[in-house]
Amino acid sequence: MTKQETHQGPGVYGGWETHRGHRHACPAPDCGPQGVRIIANDPEDDDGVHIHFPEIDYLDTQVWSADIGISTDALRELRDAIDQHLGTGVAKRVAALHAPVRHMGQTWCGECSVRRSTGPTAEEWVAFIPHPCPTLDALNDTEATA
Repeated sequence: MTKQETHQGPGVYGGWETHRGHRHACPAPDCGPQGVRIIANDPEDDDGVHIHFPEIDYLDTQVWSADIGISTDALRELRDAIDQHLGTGVAKRVAALHAPVRHMGQTWCGECSVRRSTGPTAEEWVAFIPHPCPTLDALNDTEATA
């Protein structure tokens, strides 16, 4: 008979109970992966989130605010969690903004390239920035194109 992996986790009615499987993969509330986590309130509501801090140094809550003291390491974890939570949406919006534009037989960045108006419906290209532009290169951690 094979011994099943178990761990102690918070119980449904308080206290501790035995959960099956590894702690880092446990779906039970307040179990699972440890560290700072950001959880969306509602899948249909993109605006609200809950932030889980496994350790806090200070907590003061008022009706209008909450002050939380955390360590520098937890602050770094929070920054990384925010980057991960917002990263995909921001990257998509920036990529859409810096869309490629064909002009004079070549592909340029429509946002970075500079144009000026030469009339009510005409424009003149002043500076040409190749696509992918340095902004997209920085976003994707690649070297700039020459």
